[in-house]
Amino acid sequence: MGRGTPRLAFPTAMVLRQREDAETMAKLAELGWGKDAPAYRQFFTTVGDWTGVGS
Repeated sequence: MGRGTPRLAFPTAMVLRQREDAETMAKLAELGWGKDAPAYRQFFTTVGDWTGVGS
């Protein structure tokens, strides 16, 4: 058995959703980086509210 994060042979719907969320957040960061757009800043300062981060 290798080291690292175990991988599921058949990802569950939750795992697929988490991957989709992470890819979407990365794309938002890429598109909004360096722009003077309050919506991007607001999204990333409130993202913990809906991801459960910090709670």
